[in-house]
Amino acid sequence: MRPGRRWAGIMAALRARRIPDGTTIVAKGDRWKGYYAYYFSEARRKGVRPVAVLDEQWADGRTTAECVLPYISPTSIVLEIACGIGRVSRFVAPRCHHLYCTDILDEALAEAKKP
Repeated sequence: MRPGRRWAGIMAALRARRIPDGTTIVAKGDRWKGYYAYYFSEARRKGVRPVAVLDEQWADGRTTAECVLPYISPTSIVLEIACGIGRVSRFVAPRCHHLYCTDILDEALAEAKKP
């Protein structure tokens, strides 16, 4: 099969949310939708940012960032996959030339972009 036809078939399966073996494809973020609802709710209740709630309940973002900071220089271009709401990103960003953050949840990226 020519590559173009193969990709057309794959794209058609994705649009139908079915893989040829019958497996259902979960749309981007559907499985994780609402993951941060608790943190957003607690943050509103406490009058803090959601990342502060995460820092209370998980390892502090600064502590986690310290694991990678020795490998980052002011000229580094960094890709953070699954950045969430920026718990670690906020400590990495000032130490590198450019930080690209990705996450499956748009609501997480929107929060991570806040100063």
